[in-house]
Amino acid sequence: MKFSLSSLFITLAISCFLIYLLNVVLTKKKLYSFFCIDFLCLLVLIVVLRLCLPVELFFTKSIRSMYFMTGLRNFFFLEVDGYPLYTIFFCIWGAGCAVSLIRYIKKLWVIENLYKKIVKNAECFALNDLFEKPVNDEVDVFVSSKISSPMVLGFHKNILLPDVEFSKEELDNILQHELQHIRNHDILIKQIINVLSIIYWWFPPMKRLSKNMQLFLEIRVDSKVVEFSDKEKLFSYAYTLVHVQKRLAGRSAHELENNGTFLINDQISVLEYRINYLLKGNVRKKTKALVRAFLIALPILSYSVILEPYYVHSQDVDGCWTEKQVAEEAVLIHHKDDTYSVLINGENAIIQNPDRLIDQGITVKEE
Repeated sequence: MKFSLSSLFITLAISCFLIYLLNVVLTKKKLYSFFCIDFLCLLVLIVVLRLCLPVELFFTKSIRSMYFMTGLRNFFFLEVDGYPLYTIFFCIWGAGCAVSLIRYIKKLWVIENLYKKIVKNAECFALNDLFEKPVNDEVDVFVSSKISSPMVLGFHKNILLPDVEFSKEELDNILQHELQHIRNHDILIKQIINVLSIIYWWFPPMKRLSKNMQLFLEIRVDSKVVEFSDKEKLFSYAYTLVHVQKRLAGRSAHELENNGTFLINDQISVLEYRINYLLKGNVRKKTKALVRAFLIALPILSYSVILEPYYVHSQDVDGCWTEKQVAEEAVLIHHKDDTYSVLINGENAIIQNPDRLIDQGITVKEE
């Protein structure tokens, strides 16, 4: 694997398209009947993997870009007071990551203290004491007046409920929903997105991805809860979502809302989409095998090509050799001090990293 300006650019371009596609699928209600939950899961996985690995792979093929990538390379190699622009930009990138990481750690500390304050004075119940059907999950339920709505907070596998009286059916639906968040490890998924947001703090589509992840996680949980239910149970569950939100609309917990990246709760802003997906979407169906196969192949296709700068008859290539010339005519010399140099047409040039030339099959000679 190799990281380069070109691999970063192609990653951002592909990720931008995939994030836009995810946003369209999640927010356009007319599309709910066409895309099933497994399609959304695969699409999210592909976006995350692409952002995690902005590199060239061994099968990646280069495509010459005489204008765009060449111009982009020339721009980043411009010097300011002797420093190339790409060095300055990487320093700014690193500084932004450091600041964002400090803020993230601070929020983590705040949310941990909030959790301790809440559970200290909360009423605690075992999940099986409140659930109609016994479950094997070792989960406690804390009821507190400091909670504005049902939620899972931080990395704790416990359910927090507001101090409000729910009907037996409502409570059963709420607990199933929150328990499914815990089983799905949704808080961990949110933290992966948070880390990517720290790394790509300067990439605008990351804000859209973070917002869409909350909706995706809620839709996935809703689909799982009603997966094997009849229509009566589905409508009961949908009614609970709406009715509970109405009852809790006037309640707020500002400290928790300001640290929303560490909690899983039922936000009003995504409720309309969730209800529409439940009633119009294919919560029990699977995406067609051909579409799934295309999605699975998409990551491989996205790594298959990369745009590279290309110079023709310009001063930038005076005295230079093409990769083909080097591979066919040059000799790589491995010196006794473990350094390398390339000998071609009677000229010798020292190189820092010979791996690419070795992979291309250049002749290697020991000094």
